Amino acid sequence: MSAKKRHEVEHLAAFISHVARSAGVNNLIDLGAGQGYLSSVLALRYGHNVLGVDTDPVQTSGAIRRRATLFKRVRHKMESPGRLMYLNKHMTATDTFNESVDWSAERWGLIGLHTCGDLSPITLRMWEASSATLVINVGCCYNHISEETPDTGPVTPGFPMSQAVAAHNVHLGWTAKMLACQSTCRWTTQGDRAKEAFRRHVYRALLQEWLVSATGGVSPVVSVHTSKVRRGGLPTFAMYWREAVGALLRDHGPTADIEAWYSRRIAEGALKQIALVWTLRAMMAEAIESLILVDRYMWVREQQSVQRTVLFPLFDHVESPRNCVIVGIKQ
Repeated sequence: MSAKKRHEVEHLAAFISHVARSAGVNNLIDLGAGQGYLSSVLALRYGHNVLGVDTDPVQTSGAIRRRATLFKRVRHKMESPGRLMYLNKHMTATDTFNESVDWSAERWGLIGLHTCGDLSPITLRMWEASSATLVINVGCCYNHISEETPDTGPVTPGFPMSQAVAAHNVHLGWTAKMLACQSTCRWTTQGDRAKEAFRRHVYRALLQEWLVSATGGVSPVVSVHTSKVRRGGLPTFAMYWREAVGALLRDHGPTADIEAWYSRRIAEGALKQIALVWTLRAMMAEAIESLILVDRYMWVREQQSVQRTVLFPLFDHVESPRNCVIVGIKQ
């Protein structure tokens, strides 16, 4: 377990156990359980009965193997461990789990650590539709959130969820959702990694400029898959350019001309121009993420059965940028 994951699991497990005990909940279903880091701590350290659910059979198999190893290592140290089970299942908002386990007739809760994309909205809707008393969720991967569009037709969107936000006809789009995933708070701690990320952005911006010029104003969408290189070993712009356009344009000129064009654009101040736009764009990241989180919070508040709902940052923002937890407790 990485230092980041350990930080998240330690803090969230302690918080979940405290809130669950206060709400009279001992049984928990961990959605998007992955390798079972959170569920195993809740069961073995805090004594909760936990069912870990994941749609990926590889992750579920890994969690089962890890459970066996943990029980061998710490069985003699445990006073009263809870039951720890795992289930491979594709989850939808209509799942209730009311009949899945023999303790679901008691007070139980839904939890999730960094549930990807629509799994966070699914978790919240599942909590509302089921007999679950408690929901505690930390989301991530906002770029995978679904939205209702004229092309998709009626769907149950991941955004917006609440009537409060939907009333303003807000549509994020792919670019805004990608921006919400940015972690600008970590730039100063990443050193060369942050510089390399920016250099790749410069490459992509100048590639687009070249494409528009070379195609007479047409701006084709190009997916750039450059050869894997070691960190800090970013290829030259000419290599990047050739891999991007080689399959798109037959006559794309000699590499030397492209490298000269790139050097000229940098000398003309392209680096500063791109840095300015990139920074202004990235500064919107936390505002967009806040909108997504507030939408989920407002949706929970709008449910008639809710007694209390809370949204607050639980993890260190630099250590774990996706740090906000949503809590809902039914009456």
